[in-house]
Amino acid sequence: MYQPGYGLINYFLGLFGIPPVNWLASPDWAMPAVIFADVWQWTPFVALILLAGMQSISPEITEAAELDEPGALKALIELKLSANTPFQDRPGACKLIETAAGRGDPSMAPRLSECRAN
Repeated sequence: MYQPGYGLINYFLGLFGIPPVNWLASPDWAMPAVIFADVWQWTPFVALILLAGMQSISPEITEAAELDEPGALKALIELKLSANTPFQDRPGACKLIETAAGRGDPSMAPRLSECRAN
């Protein structure tokens, strides 16, 4: 994807007449390129966890919120978000622990294995 000579991104840039970029060797582009790859990797996983959390909310609660009042849609969204809080916090905490462990912090290794197990 980031290969300077024949990578996918440089191919598409070349279609528009933009010269190829050495993504991982450029001081200006290395960090954004790594961040993009990391976000690309984690976004589907986090979306799946949030979807599972939202589906675990009881249908009776959502039906009651829909029938409750005219502002029920707003209440329903707030209800789903507040009930989904444990699922929202977990992926972010695991990613922070993984980043600290990847940077060589030895105290994070047991926490990382615990995070991956749960």
